[in-house]
Amino acid sequence: MNTLRVWLMLLRRETWEHRAIVLAPAIVAGLTALLMLAGLVQGRGLSRDGAGLYLVQGLGLMSPDQREASLTVLLTGVVPLFALTMVIVILFYAVDALYSERRDRSILFWKSLPVTDTATVLAKLVTATVVIPLVTVVFVAITQVVTLLMATMMVWGAEGDAWSLVWVPAPLFSLWTLLGYFMLAAALWCAPLIGWLLLASAWARKAPLLWATLPVVIAGQLELLAFGTTGIYGLVGDRVVGVFRVAFRPDIRTLMQVDGEGGVQAVATDRLLALIDLPGLLSAPGLWFGLAVALVLVVLAIFIRRYRDES
Repeated sequence: MNTLRVWLMLLRRETWEHRAIVLAPAIVAGLTALLMLAGLVQGRGLSRDGAGLYLVQGLGLMSPDQREASLTVLLTGVVPLFALTMVIVILFYAVDALYSERRDRSILFWKSLPVTDTATVLAKLVTATVVIPLVTVVFVAITQVVTLLMATMMVWGAEGDAWSLVWVPAPLFSLWTLLGYFMLAAALWCAPLIGWLLLASAWARKAPLLWATLPVVIAGQLELLAFGTTGIYGLVGDRVVGVFRVAFRPDIRTLMQVDGEGGVQAVATDRLLALIDLPGLLSAPGLWFGLAVALVLVVLAIFIRRYRDES
């Protein structure tokens, strides 16, 4: 069987069996769009003297840089909710990926096919680290375009020029590049956590989430009692949020910063991409150490899946 076809089949299988990969960000996108539409209607955004008039007047008084910065803040406002959704989806997907196939006995069918355990487990790892972040980016992009469409309707309602006030200054492609980089960098940085969840999923006969969290909690509490330190908890926490420290330049915080008068600071399009610190990410020892740990954990998960008797 062709290797590419095998991988496409395995990745398609993951999206079929774990519908939340697509449904969760789709629901978030749908609810966000409905809330924006409700706000548009309630604020009389389509009328001449409604919220659209204030939007046109506000954007018209801004300089090009300020207009771009305001739209950047508007478009990035939806990202945290999607990022949180992605983290939850990855957590529950990884901890269930190898456990569910034993629970419903579908593992017997898949083992009867000419597909190796290595390919199966790696497909689940790729789904958690690549597919889920990319699906999230797609729905974020759709939501941002919908946001601009609603802003366009507001501007048209006030007889303004939506192209020059909304679409030209909106740095969509720069934001999408920044977002895609962030999602993939975060997934790679969290690879050891994902590997640990896959190992727990392969090992546990029941309650894989408990098997994944209980050893960490016990080890963290023992360290706290014995030495009064929180190194284990700090290590786990760094794997969750530490990607900002290594993958971006320190001025990433200016992306959402306001000045002393409540105005939005200008963030030029070229500066958006300049926030990316790819050399810093690739040269970070923590990234490669984490990937090495993830490799060991994934190899153990493959070993357990291969030699566990499911008959």
